Amino acid sequence: MSKQASRPFESNGPQSQTHRNPATSTPSSDIGIVLEEAIEQDRFEDGDCVALCPGCGETVARYHEGLPEPFVRFEPDCNDCRVTLRRWSVVISPWIRKAAPPTDELQDVVQSYWEQQLRVGVVDDTLPHTREFSDEAQALAEAWGWDWEVTCPLCARPVSQLKEDYLGYHHWEYEADVGTSVCHDCHDFLHGDDNGDQANKQDWRAKELGLADFRDLAVIRLALRDRAVHEPGLEEDDPAYAERLRRRYNVPLSPARITKLVADVRHQTDVADTLQAHGPSPEIKVRGIYPV
Repeated sequence: MSKQASRPFESNGPQSQTHRNPATSTPSSDIGIVLEEAIEQDRFEDGDCVALCPGCGETVARYHEGLPEPFVRFEPDCNDCRVTLRRWSVVISPWIRKAAPPTDELQDVVQSYWEQQLRVGVVDDTLPHTREFSDEAQALAEAWGWDWEVTCPLCARPVSQLKEDYLGYHHWEYEADVGTSVCHDCHDFLHGDDNGDQANKQDWRAKELGLADFRDLAVIRLALRDRAVHEPGLEEDDPAYAERLRRRYNVPLSPARITKLVADVRHQTDVADTLQAHGPSPEIKVRGIYPV
């Protein structure tokens, strides 16, 4: 699957409700950050720093006056692990430590970055690279013996259990190219199983219900499956749950709007009937994915 999809009607929802890419920040770490993130955030511009292999903890590059500006190319090999490292698979750390950070901490930094990238969709100047990124990350995880797989964040199934090699992409906004990576089954579920022209049908269905656009119904469906699969332990009307949805699935809506949709609108009779009539696809039912 690719990020190509039919475009919906343009949203007539209030622009003040839009918050772009809420999932783009990764948890901070005291030991360092992934090189790609350091470049994007203009970190380590001066001072000594080192590039560390997260598999063995060895130093693969040293920079005595900060990261080069502009940073043009990075592709060293780790001789100990016998792998080629990329910008998104090496950790930059200050060169002031007496010993390298433990490899399990380096592993956490890299895996957190990988998962964040997969959730927002791996894209560069509108060119999708989720498939290539998935293949590369999975190969490195296997080479390092990590217990990690590319996994759909919504249904929690690794791609090795699916009839697909990489995650697809669900758009929240088309013009701005904002979305989240999910498996094919979950993508169908978010669109109410509309075969072909999914977004347009979902969008018009939302408008008939008096909602702003296709995102409103998709957010409700998202919450239904998220709660069934992950049992987050938060009430529907808890602002913390809305924030969880925003960050985990890169939803570009305000927490207040998400809370209203999930805790109130979805229980209204005509909306509930629409969700029931256009629920999981037959394929999803056959595969027995968590019912909602």
